[in-house]
Amino acid sequence: MAKSSLKFLADENLSPVLMRILRLLGVGAAESIHGKPEQGFPDEQWIPIYAQRGYIILTLDRAQLKNSYLIQVIKQTGAKIIYLPKKFSDQASGSRRSGCYGIGKKTQIPRNH
Repeated sequence: MAKSSLKFLADENLSPVLMRILRLLGVGAAESIHGKPEQGFPDEQWIPIYAQRGYIILTLDRAQLKNSYLIQVIKQTGAKIIYLPKKFSDQASGSRRSGCYGIGKKTQIPRNH
């Protein structure tokens, strides 16, 4: 399968397993903020960094849409953000307990990707 040139970054409220799924599907760069130096930073600090690097940000955090300062930062940096439904959350799927990601049926995802 050919690798895509799209680059995705999941924020802290998404399971890193989602990024493994995207890599298995051929997305060239599918990473999580988990374990990166910017983990735990306020959104207005790390979003511009990854927007400048060309990442599309995946999040569940719809509260961002109510933060006028963050909206201004997003517009100024040209950040591309996809707001996913809550069913993609770690807590909704139980993925932290099982190592599985639950969208519909739970599926075991290889940990080496």
